[in-house]
Amino acid sequence: MSALSFLPKNLNLVLAICLVYMWVWLSYYGQITLGQYLSHEETLTLQTALSGATIGEHVTLYNKLLAALSFFTDTEGGLLSVIRILNSGALLLTAIICAITAGHFWKSDHAACVAALLVGLNPVIIFLIGQATPTALAALCVAIFFWRIMRWLRHAKPADSFIIGLALAVGTLLETSLAGLTLLWPIVAFLYPKRHKALHLILGVIPTAAAFCLISVFNLQLQQALSFDTSNIAAKLYGFFSNQEVDDGISYAIHSKQHLLLLLNPINWGLLIILAAGGVYARIKDGHRGYSVYTYLLALIIVWVTYALTNGGGQNRLALIPLLAVFAAGSFTVIPRIWKHASKTTYRRIVAGTVSLTLLTFTGYFINSPSVESREVNYTYMANACIELGKNETAVTWAEKALEINSARGDMRNVLVRAEFNAWATISNPKPLTSEAVKAYLEAIDAAAPSDPTIASIKGFYLWKSKHQDRAIAIWKANAANSPLAQIGILWSQDKATLSALNKPGEGTPYYHLLHIANQIDRSALTYGKEERMIDNLFAEAH
Repeated sequence: MSALSFLPKNLNLVLAICLVYMWVWLSYYGQITLGQYLSHEETLTLQTALSGATIGEHVTLYNKLLAALSFFTDTEGGLLSVIRILNSGALLLTAIICAITAGHFWKSDHAACVAALLVGLNPVIIFLIGQATPTALAALCVAIFFWRIMRWLRHAKPADSFIIGLALAVGTLLETSLAGLTLLWPIVAFLYPKRHKALHLILGVIPTAAAFCLISVFNLQLQQALSFDTSNIAAKLYGFFSNQEVDDGISYAIHSKQHLLLLLNPINWGLLIILAAGGVYARIKDGHRGYSVYTYLLALIIVWVTYALTNGGGQNRLALIPLLAVFAAGSFTVIPRIWKHASKTTYRRIVAGTVSLTLLTFTGYFINSPSVESREVNYTYMANACIELGKNETAVTWAEKALEINSARGDMRNVLVRAEFNAWATISNPKPLTSEAVKAYLEAIDAAAPSDPTIASIKGFYLWKSKHQDRAIAIWKANAANSPLAQIGILWSQDKATLSALNKPGEGTPYYHLLHIANQIDRSALTYGKEERMIDNLFAEAH
C-alpha cells in the first residue's frame, strides 16, 4: 500500500494554512525585539558555525550542520535567515510525515489532517522556528522514527531497522532526552523480528555506534550534556506533564503573552497530552491491543524518565509533539463515535479520565510557573535588547522588572542610565540639561556600574556639563579603547593627534554609529546641520 494512500486531497489546504502561519509569524518575528536581537547562546551558535565549527572545538552536530549552511552566507543575519527557512521546512515535513502516519494508523483522512494541524500550528514550536535551535529538526527525527516503526511492527524490514536507528541516533545528537530510546532500539530490533534477528541487530546498532563514535573520536558533543541527576525527581517527572512551558533561556511562557499571534492558537502541551491519552483509550476500546499501543506507551515512558533524569526543560520535550499528535488525532475521529454509542460506565470513564488529566496538566500553571531565575534572565535579556535597538521606554520597563527581582544588578541600572542619556542626547531635537538634572544623573551613575566603559563615558559628559572638564577628559582617555562615546569626547575637546594615538573600539560597541556621525562632521563648514547640533549638545554646559 502506498505511503501516500491515506493523505486526503484537502491536506494541501491544511499544509498551506500551516505554511501561512509560519510565514506570518516569521515576518512579524523579524520586526520585534526578540527577532532582531540575538541572545548570547544564539550569537555563540552562529559565530561557531561561521567559523567553520572545526574539529577540536566544543561543537555539536547542529553546529556542524549550520557550518555547512554558512556556505550560502558569511553574515550572522544571513545565516539566521537560512536557519529560519530550515526550521520551517523541517516543521512542514514533520507535519506531512505525521499526516501519513496518522492516516495509516487510524485509516482516516480526517485523522491525517488533524495530526498535521496539531504539529504545524503548535504555537510553542512555531515560537522557536525563528531561533537558532535544533528543536524542529529533533521533532522531524521523532516523526520519522514513529512513521517507520509503525510500518516495522506490521512487517519488520531490515531497512526500516536501520532508518529507525538512524533517526533516533541523529535525534539524540539534537535532543538528549531521546538517548534512552536510542540505546534501547538495538535490543528491540533483535528481539521483535521472527527472522534475520542478527541482521536487524547489526543494522539497528550501526547508527547508534556511529553517533557515539562521532562523540568520542571527533569531539562532537550532544546538544545538551548527558548528566544524570536524581534530586527532586518527583517534581521533574511531573514537569513533563505540566502544561506550563518552563525554560532556562528565552521563555515561551513569558513572551507569548506579549504577542497576539501566539495567544490566538489554542494548541498547547496539556491539550496534546489529554487528546493523546484519548487516542490511546480509543485504540484500546476499538479492540486494537496490538504492539503499536504498547510501543507508543513504552517510547513515551522511556523519554519521560530520560527527560527527568537529564534535567529537561519545556523545550526538550517538544521533540515528542509528533508522537502526541498522531494519537491525539484519534480523539477527533474515534472518540465521537464511542461517545455516541457509549454506556453510562463508558461516559463516566471518559469524563473522569478527562478531568483527571486536565487537573494533572493544567495545575502546572500554579506549581511550575516561570521561576524567579527564568524571569530575571528574560527581563534582563529584553532590557539589553531594547536599549541596543533604541527602544528606550521599553528598555526601562524591562530593566525595572529585573531590578524588582534583583536590585543588585548593576547592568540593569546601566540600562536606566543609557535610557536617560538617549532621551536627551540622541534624539533629533536634542535637549539642554539643567544643573539639577545633571546632578541627578550623576547620582544614578554612581548607583550603577560606572566601571563599564560606556557608562563611565556618559559620566564624563555630565562632568563636562558641570564644568569639571579635566575629570571628564581623564575618564574619556581611560576608556577610549572600549567606548565610542569616549572617543567623541576626545574628538570634540582635544586635537585629532591625541585621538589618533588611541586604540579604536570595535564596530559592535554601543554608540559606534554616533562616533561615525561625529567623524563625518566638518566643523569648519559654514553650514550647521542637525548632526553637529546633536554632538554640540553633548558638550553644552548645564544651565
